[in-house]
Parts: sequence; C-alpha cells; structure tokens
Amino acid sequence: MVSQITDAKRFWPDYPIPTADMRHPMFDPEGYWRGTVWINTNWFMIEALARYGYNDLAQEVKEKTLRMVDKGGIREYYNPLTGEGLGAKSFAWSTLVIDLIHAITARNCPQ
Repeated sequence: MVSQITDAKRFWPDYPIPTADMRHPMFDPEGYWRGTVWINTNWFMIEALARYGYNDLAQEVKEKTLRMVDKGGIREYYNPLTGEGLGAKSFAWSTLVIDLIHAITARNCPQ
C-alpha cells in the first residue's frame, strides 16, 4: 500500500491522497469520489501509517493535508492537483483537521 500511495503517477499529487488512481480513465480531480481528496480518508490513512510505523510518511501526509486545508478552507472535498476546496463549505467531517493538529500528534504521529 505504501508504495502505491507514494507513487507520483497514481496517488501522490501535490495534495494527496486522491480517492482514485490518477491513471484511471475515470479520474476527475473535481469529481465526487472519483479522485478528490477527503479529510476523513486522509485522517484514517495518517492514523494507519503511524500505527504501522510509517511515522515520516504519516507526518508528510499530515503536513500536506494541513497545507491543503489552509489553502482551500474547511470544505467537503479537495482537488488533489491544486488544493482547491470543493463541495459544501464548513463540512463537518473536514473538521477532523483539528484532530490532525492535536490528537494524532499525541499518539504515534510525530509533530
């Protein structure tokens, strides 16, 4: 899984981790669940990476996610290529970014 998500042609754009392989013909960086980035799925990935000892990668995904939210605001989902916030504004589960800032760092993810 780590080799796949860190593949720049598949799942590692400027703002990872898209919900679809970027090589897939249906990939759409603004399409609902066809390649967009969601805070909740990144939150799970960061947690999993940290739990399995991939702390540096967890930290990198965390930092890129925070940078994306800083750029695009609290939105429903994001364009993985530009970081533009898409969909609903002030979307509830995107506030998991607060946990990324605080709680996950208290567990295994380095600060």
